[in-house]
Amino acid sequence: GRRLAEKLSYMAVSFKPKEGTYTRQEFKGPSGIGAWRASFKVLRTCFLLLELVPVEVVDQYCEKIMEFADAYPMAWFLVYQADVRMRRERMDVLVGLAEREHDKLVAAGLPSEFDKENPWKTVWRMALEDTAWWEENLHRPALYYATRIKTFTEITDDKTAQPWLTSAGAGG
Repeated sequence: GRRLAEKLSYMAVSFKPKEGTYTRQEFKGPSGIGAWRASFKVLRTCFLLLELVPVEVVDQYCEKIMEFADAYPMAWFLVYQADVRMRRERMDVLVGLAEREHDKLVAAGLPSEFDKENPWKTVWRMALEDTAWWEENLHRPALYYATRIKTFTEITDDKTAQPWLTSAGAGG
């Protein structure tokens, strides 16, 4: 699935305020929420079969991403970017946070639902509730982009936002 996802690409249009023009850019990844959801169903099935994450939590995550895509139709690249960052980067941080919280509870003689053998049940729930992270990594950039306060380049200038950009998409 990862190899196929890396071959997928889609076109997006960004506004260049200095020139007053629009530029087409190619991005790697699913072309929209429909393609993303089809790929996500494969992940959901794996989680279900391996009993890694409760299906209701995976479904809630899917719904969240679909809601984001509906809220920001002009910025699918930001929705997809936030999803990828959450699953590739932030969830690793959440594992550490959950482990530390678990250790504190155990040390205090309190019960903990965290399972060190399968941290993903807790981590996916935490991802759904991480409102500050979603605000910083999706909502604020999408607002800036939609209102033309910031250009595509300004939003993605940290060189990590769209590591899958082709050279054609490097402009702003």
